[in-house]
Amino acid sequence: MSPVIIINIFTSVVVFMVGLVMILGLIPNIPTQTRVIFGIIFMSYGVFRFLNVQTKLRMKKQEEKRMKMEKDLEELIHKK
Repeated sequence: MSPVIIINIFTSVVVFMVGLVMILGLIPNIPTQTRVIFGIIFMSYGVFRFLNVQTKLRMKKQEEKRMKMEKDLEELIHKK
């Protein structure tokens, strides 16, 4: 796994956890409405970021399969 993917997954987990901490009220001196709104925003962004990473991983695997198929096809054509 590349370092970029690891960083993206770590960031998405941290952002989600910050949102969860805000919603649970573990951060004092913030009005309830503001805390809940920012908690939802942070949690949503964490989920979005995680899904984005998953999509990029799937696309990368599909591209690798496509490239392998093209390589195999070229080898098959040149053998004849």
